[in-house]
Amino acid sequence: MKHIGAVILHEGRLMLVPTIFFFVCFNVLVLTITFMDPARGFSIVSHGAATVGALIVGKAVLIADKLPFFNRYPHKPLIYNTLWKAALYIAITTLIRIAEALLSAATNEYGFATGVAEEAAHFTWGRFAAIQMWLAILFLVYTGFRELANQIG
Repeated sequence: MKHIGAVILHEGRLMLVPTIFFFVCFNVLVLTITFMDPARGFSIVSHGAATVGALIVGKAVLIADKLPFFNRYPHKPLIYNTLWKAALYIAITTLIRIAEALLSAATNEYGFATGVAEEAAHFTWGRFAAIQMWLAILFLVYTGFRELANQIG
């Protein structure tokens, strides 16, 4: 039991930095979205979702760091690994956001086809692109500072 507690404590410490970074950033992103679409209004649920998202990203970052293809350029200049990791994170978040919209459509009470039609009617490329740009910048900043910190020690 002591070993399990030590592992959980170690994982918690490793998760702390990315979780705090993305907690702050995702909540700022939720505020930005609220300002872009005032009709939606302020929602505590959105901030709760941002917090859960930060916890998920914190753990996902730890898992991704263990994958062999994630650290593809260890002996090249920092920019290689930074751009590679950021590109992977951005691609994954894009796929997750699309899957989230499809899941929302699938749970529509009138069926999947009707749900997709409703999602398409309410979908705005500008909003999607703005959020993706935010996420791209966040992941570039995070991976850049993380790679730099790993090199410095």
